[in-house]
Amino acid sequence: MQQFGGFSVNFISTWYPRLCGIASFTGHTIAALDLYEDHVKHIKIHPIDKDGLIYRFPVKEKHIINQMDSSSWLDAAEMIVGRHQRNKTQNMVTIAVLEHEYGLDGNGRDNNFNAVARRLKAEGVPNIVVLHTLLENPDDYQKEVIQQFEENCDKLVIITPSCKDILKRVYNIGEEKIVHIPHGIPETHKRMTQRDAKEKLGLEKKVVVSTLGLISEGKGIEYGIKGFSKFLETIKPAFRENMVYVIAGQTHPEVQKKYKGRDPYREKMFKTAEEEGLNPVMITGDEKLSFPDNRVIFWNRYLTDNKLVELIRASDIMLLPYTNPEQVSSGNLAYGMGLGTAVVATKFRYARDLFTDENGNPDGSGVMIDFKDEDAIVEGLRKGFENHVEIEVKAYQKGVTMGWTVVGKQMVNLFYHVTMEPAEIESVKLPFID
Repeated sequence: MQQFGGFSVNFISTWYPRLCGIASFTGHTIAALDLYEDHVKHIKIHPIDKDGLIYRFPVKEKHIINQMDSSSWLDAAEMIVGRHQRNKTQNMVTIAVLEHEYGLDGNGRDNNFNAVARRLKAEGVPNIVVLHTLLENPDDYQKEVIQQFEENCDKLVIITPSCKDILKRVYNIGEEKIVHIPHGIPETHKRMTQRDAKEKLGLEKKVVVSTLGLISEGKGIEYGIKGFSKFLETIKPAFRENMVYVIAGQTHPEVQKKYKGRDPYREKMFKTAEEEGLNPVMITGDEKLSFPDNRVIFWNRYLTDNKLVELIRASDIMLLPYTNPEQVSSGNLAYGMGLGTAVVATKFRYARDLFTDENGNPDGSGVMIDFKDEDAIVEGLRKGFENHVEIEVKAYQKGVTMGWTVVGKQMVNLFYHVTMEPAEIESVKLPFID
């Protein structure tokens, strides 16, 4: 057999400068694949754009998908097919990765992802789809999209293990089509202690509760503020004075666009904090968070990966009061666990999966609370602080298996299994192939 020439990997996803969790996820996945350069030779990105953003290297203008134009999606598919034909002459295998989210598919009710997958399949180009949303009670359109992926895609990748049951039970997807690859986490935490992070941020004398990430309704932060306020009433004044709730992150770009730069949700949260007597402060710059008289700090800025890691490391408790029980992924939760921080989270699907053992029983790696319940937040914070050492140890033990380098390795493994027969994989003699 001619010597294997490596993989040419093609992503259809959002990409910087478009700001969203999937763009960040894709960026980390690509960086992880770059570590396996002996196997992954080329990576191309087809960013899904709808605002005329300016994309820089490695994206070329012709690669950009106009989200609202179905022909633009098919143009991307044709470019991938063309690469497939050229790469065959070098014995290089072309594969496509579709990062699916309903809201990215045209107007949110189109089926462009499947149109691309169908075209690729027809030309013999292997493709996998990563499911960033999977609903247990889908409408007809949502169900049909997922069911068509079984026909058009070689594998359906889930981030949350329990989604396998949903795919089989609700969508009738065959188990052989489903692959679980966890959400990756950064592997930079060994270079920064909690003390270092607090000193860098000006929080060295503070006990820190934090909620981080792009701000929009559905994050449940209003419940977090009220629950935090009630929690302060249950602790001794000496501890109360040293405690602060940091709410950090930029307003979601779609919200900014809708309200022409305003953020009614953030304004509502600030007013709630005022009414609770928490003396909130709003900042937008890069100054230290040294505000001794303020119990709530709103830090309105985009969090780079380095800044996100710093804030998580500085946090004694991460509070995720999300309100959507079907949320199947959360970079903040994955990062919190991977960085060894105690997390208190509502019982959304991803949290239920991460905080339980193989039998579905809570394993002490995090604290789960009810939705939209201030008293539950009080109890969750109490449990988090009382058991934070045990929680951090168990969270870290889980998190170390979710590093981006491990995720990159699993993706490369998947590429081999999707594109080669067992005998061909054996001939490549890769020691890490499962």
